[in-house]
Amino acid sequence: EKCKNKGWATESIANLSAPLKYGSSTKLEYIESGVPFLRIADISRYRFDFDEIKYISFEAAQEESLQAKVKFGDVLISRTGTLGLSVAIPKELENSVFGSYMIRVRPQNNAVDSTYLSLYLNSMAGKLQVEQTNTGAIQTNLTIPVIEAIRIVIPPNDVQKMFAKEVEKSFIAQDEAKRLLAEAKEEVERLKKEGKSLK
Repeated sequence: EKCKNKGWATESIANLSAPLKYGSSTKLEYIESGVPFLRIADISRYRFDFDEIKYISFEAAQEESLQAKVKFGDVLISRTGTLGLSVAIPKELENSVFGSYMIRVRPQNNAVDSTYLSLYLNSMAGKLQVEQTNTGAIQTNLTIPVIEAIRIVIPPNDVQKMFAKEVEKSFIAQDEAKRLLAEAKEEVERLKKEGKSLK
């Protein structure tokens, strides 16, 4: 009701996105470096942890490119495990391949900002809609039709960008905290080697 009073429309994901796609179900070999292969296990705090990402060969990625490749601005949604967990794809992961336990949403015509869409799906408004699919049985797997039916509140672009900017700021703060923690650990190890007390 509050959204209606603001004049904000709601729209289904089906009408906001290009056709949704399941990820790759091919058994792929991981290598030291190459094309990132995105898995649910690599998601930490609503984004992909670059320290955990696995890689596949360029040849293998080429074979999966039509079905399971992402580009900047896509949103991946987990369809098993933590149902509905959503992550917007950053520029650094352009052309990555994603696994079968995720579904790709590709917003069209600038109707919705991908970071805002991911934030909305991870919010209570999105989670409640996912939970509503659990009618009569425990839902253990989301399908494309279920995700297509989820409705998104669409505020003006400047409001969406405001939300997206706050998410970006939180990620920057996380990165800084991680860097400082790593530096602290290195200093502790250095002091231990030198035999100095930490008191």
